[in-house]
Amino acid sequence: MALIKQEFTNLVRLKTNALSFAKTIFDWYEMHRRDLPWRNTRDPYLIWLSEIVLQQTRVNQGIGYYERLVKAYPDVLSLATAKDDEVFKLWEGLGYYKRALMMLGTAREIVNKHGGVFPDTAAGLQALKGIGGYTSAAVASFAFGEAVICVDGNVKRVASRYFGIESLYGSAGFEAEVRKHLMQVFDCGNPALFNQAIMEFGALQCKPKPECSSCPFAGECYAYGRGKQRTLPFKAEKKKVSTRYFNYFVLFSSDGKTLVKKRSGNDIWNGLFEFPMCETSNKFENHIPWPEGIGDISGDIIESVVFDAAPHKLTHRTIEARFRVIRLKNDFNSMNLADYQVIDLTQLERIAMPRLLGRYIERIKLLGLGAG
Repeated sequence: MALIKQEFTNLVRLKTNALSFAKTIFDWYEMHRRDLPWRNTRDPYLIWLSEIVLQQTRVNQGIGYYERLVKAYPDVLSLATAKDDEVFKLWEGLGYYKRALMMLGTAREIVNKHGGVFPDTAAGLQALKGIGGYTSAAVASFAFGEAVICVDGNVKRVASRYFGIESLYGSAGFEAEVRKHLMQVFDCGNPALFNQAIMEFGALQCKPKPECSSCPFAGECYAYGRGKQRTLPFKAEKKKVSTRYFNYFVLFSSDGKTLVKKRSGNDIWNGLFEFPMCETSNKFENHIPWPEGIGDISGDIIESVVFDAAPHKLTHRTIEARFRVIRLKNDFNSMNLADYQVIDLTQLERIAMPRLLGRYIERIKLLGLGAG
């Protein structure tokens, strides 16, 4: 009898804690929530699109891209039937271009295999190519009200600090502990509200540099009580950032045209256009070979101007680029350019290029026209 009584007491305590946590996070959310466009809809397409845009992207940066994509492609059918290059152009500057490719692939799978209708469960959504555990839970929760927990980076940070999860961030043990503890406070009756609230709390309050002095959970937070709010979650040392050296040859023919090539393979910027390029292992070697497929055109050069770009920082690497803007005596008709496209200067602004190149287009055009 005593054991049953103790178990009942524990259940009551857990239920009380869950209700208290949920009420606190809901009250906080009511006061601090941001008015974001994807929060005012239950359309699974719009919610899914926002989640793709916001991966590895700050909200302030992502809003503009989201709104432009919605304007161009208001539903999944319009996105599925869009041309890749047009989508890439709208995506230009957002980074992580594989997201755009996966986004198109998912849209086309929904249209071709599901009649344009999103599955209405997290399991059904995750079965789609390109949708992982977090995104499937987010769409299922926000669009369909399924009682599933959304665990993104913000939520992991909150859980680690509040519950005192000290295992290595990203490990299987860490992920399991996060979900176990969150289930103790999860409000199954209001899953969408709970998920939105705790994610917003992690984004605005329990940030990497948390604002503990105004935190409603400060009195019961494991990390705050032990002075560990800056060390939790515990992460492994960051990988050393590598540097790559790109040498671009921007060729302008006598009739004002230039060459571009679409990047392919399993590398950064797959599917985007770039100028002929030769990558070197050392920083801007003196004798750079002509890019593959161009050949030695040194005898056709009228003028050549060289300038270096500011280092372009990506998540795990830095790109240092040097541009050689070269004006030629002749056109490209006599060259074997199977891998390249000949385009007018006006087209440079209409094709999707890496942001590194896009920042220098105006300067390149002036140099190519002999006005630099």
